[in-house]
Amino acid sequence: MNENQEITRLAEQAKAGNREAFSRLYELTYQDKYYIAKKYLKNPTDAEDVLQDAYVSAFTHLDQLQDPAKFSSWLGMIVANRAKNLLQKKNPMLFTDMVTEDESDGEDPLLRVEDTHTDTRPEEAYLESERSELIRGLMDCLTDEQRTCVMMFYLEELSLKEIAASLDTNENTIKSRLFKARKALNRKAEEMKKHGYVFSVAPLHLLICLLRNGKTS
Repeated sequence: MNENQEITRLAEQAKAGNREAFSRLYELTYQDKYYIAKKYLKNPTDAEDVLQDAYVSAFTHLDQLQDPAKFSSWLGMIVANRAKNLLQKKNPMLFTDMVTEDESDGEDPLLRVEDTHTDTRPEEAYLESERSELIRGLMDCLTDEQRTCVMMFYLEELSLKEIAASLDTNENTIKSRLFKARKALNRKAEEMKKHGYVFSVAPLHLLICLLRNGKTS
């Protein structure tokens, strides 16, 4: 039984009231979700606070989870919601639609995220210290809104509809943020090339590979 199957089994048992299953679910998913929370917030203390709140919410409302196989992504959405709320509390202007965000030049950004779902592993070409520096450099060029959408869509693999509902906006806004994130990453990559970094694949593809590798390392 692989880890995903184990999480599904435990989620089913937890829904039935098995207390040991709750503890085991926490143990199996905490490291992954803490990693995600840190990338949303860029602050370990905030990430820990958000994560504890997310687990309390998830376990309290576990009866609302219709498909136990989706526990991990469902929990990920709760983490993202809590992270968004904290970011918005610190900066009330975040995650608002006061101005139009649909500036994708007529292109669908989701059709132009080069190589993101290929099987290549460009992160293996970098030393561990270089990988950390690349992640930091690429993530820092994104706004909080862009970073949140990139994490939810590519790392948590939530749908546009799910992200839009979570962030209380529309799908076109999410598409626009993803498109702008890709453009920002491309600009940052050009800047980093001047400092000796080599990009053999699209910056977005590299960032997602680096983040996924970080979740499992």
